[in-house]
Amino acid sequence: MEIFFSHFNTEIGILKGTATSNIDDLMNAMERTPPQYTADFSYTIAEPRQEVSHNLIKINGHITSALGDWRIQYGFQNNNRREYDVRIGGLSNLPAIDLQLNTQTLEAELETSQSNQRSVCFGVTGMYQDNNNIPGTQRIPFIPNFNNLSGGVFGITKFFFKNLTVDAGARYDYRYYDIAGYDFKNTLYKSQLNFHNASAMLGVIRSLGKDQTLSLNLSSAWRPPHVAELYSLGTHQSAAAIEYGLLLNDSTNEVMNIDDVPFNVEQALKIVSTYQRVWKKIQFEATGYINYIFNYIYLKPTGVTQNIRGTYPYFRYTQTNALFVGADLSGTWNVIPHWTIFPKVSLLRASDKKNDDYLVFIPSNRYEVALRYESPRFFKLHDFFVDMRIKFTDQQHRAPRTITIRSFNDALENGSDPLQEVLPILILWKHRLPIGFVN
Repeated sequence: MEIFFSHFNTEIGILKGTATSNIDDLMNAMERTPPQYTADFSYTIAEPRQEVSHNLIKINGHITSALGDWRIQYGFQNNNRREYDVRIGGLSNLPAIDLQLNTQTLEAELETSQSNQRSVCFGVTGMYQDNNNIPGTQRIPFIPNFNNLSGGVFGITKFFFKNLTVDAGARYDYRYYDIAGYDFKNTLYKSQLNFHNASAMLGVIRSLGKDQTLSLNLSSAWRPPHVAELYSLGTHQSAAAIEYGLLLNDSTNEVMNIDDVPFNVEQALKIVSTYQRVWKKIQFEATGYINYIFNYIYLKPTGVTQNIRGTYPYFRYTQTNALFVGADLSGTWNVIPHWTIFPKVSLLRASDKKNDDYLVFIPSNRYEVALRYESPRFFKLHDFFVDMRIKFTDQQHRAPRTITIRSFNDALENGSDPLQEVLPILILWKHRLPIGFVN
């Protein structure tokens, strides 16, 4: 049995230059180097800022019986977040967002004693979340209060042959939301939502000799939406943008019934293949995958708007069909005794299949190499090691066509519509931060 507890507390400063009162400030915020309101170095953190605390307690239990191994884990998390904005009327010391989220999880599984031909694992999972907006902010909450009750059951079995291992599994999940919030008119709304679905996987691992293996895994998956994806309303402070959920009307921002919108849960089909090879001093692994996600939920840049907090780009959660294709390469090379090199490459390509375009917010290709020295004994130190890592993140070249806010604003002032002259999705890139407009 193991008991784990952790406490995390931090105060985070937000770049003041992201708080803009008009379109000219927004243009300056994107074009100036350094950003506006940049001052000399100081440890003082003023508004806009965030205060975050996180408490976690986790209890693990492991029991060996005649049936097999029982594993049980209970966890409790308490998250508190306060976001402070630059506010008039002496309200800057009053949080604009004050959230408290409590999460309880329970996981239990039984893995039967492994035989020479087969092993079986059964399990159940459960989660209960209680999210509350603490009163007194004098702002409409960014997300509503909600209770989230989720549960799942699964089973996995493995078959062992001479040079082959086959594993198959199935899982069923259910999620229930009880939601209460306020719309932009400060009118109370309530909703009860249910989501449920099944998923499955089939995998094969083939031994190609004592030094090589090849695996292939086919799986289906699904993901219900988060409450934030459905009901977000207002400024996302750390992103310096305004966000609207899937259930907010595109024209009026009124909260709609989920049965009245063309919404579907995310569902995915994934193929993963991994090749491993071991030499005397070198180990190599290559993984390739294809993941097609139906009804993929993402934040779509939609325009620029102004509210009481200022002028911001705004985004709407929307859905499309997306294709992700990638590869991960890694290796280990023991060059000489005590010295090892670890190269790693992550490649990813993503596309919007429904609109025949690229997707926003997709990580670019990454490259890393590490050099490590380790010794069982170094002077009076035991198990000593030191390593150095170099990481390179490439620029994202597969992004929608771009237009700056200044060009967009100039075109509107001249009576033309720049959105008709470019591709449907238009993103402003400044230091690789996507913000912009959509037709």
